[in-house]
Amino acid sequence: MTSRELFKKFKKAAKSGVMAQKDIEILMGQFVTDFHAIKARRNPKTNKGLFSIFDELNKKWNNLRGLLKGYYGKDILKPNGFNEVLKTQAPEALEAYLDSRQTLKVVR
Repeated sequence: MTSRELFKKFKKAAKSGVMAQKDIEILMGQFVTDFHAIKARRNPKTNKGLFSIFDELNKKWNNLRGLLKGYYGKDILKPNGFNEVLKTQAPEALEAYLDSRQTLKVVR
């Protein structure tokens, strides 16, 4: 799903600017489903390939966050919240991903 499709689905769930825990869990589940679909389609062979999927989904999360913030006038979702999804689903992958981002910042 695109961030706009998710926005249409979840803007009603975020009643008066607050999302219920069950709706957040459904949203996180959608990101996990999207991750598996993208991974199956691309079949990454390296960490770099896998991390590009993480980057894409994190951007999607932040786009959705921006759409919800524009609609409600306040933050509904945490910035870079896809990392929270990774933390619950694959903590080792998150650690490697964040380490790679730190390395990129130092090298640039």
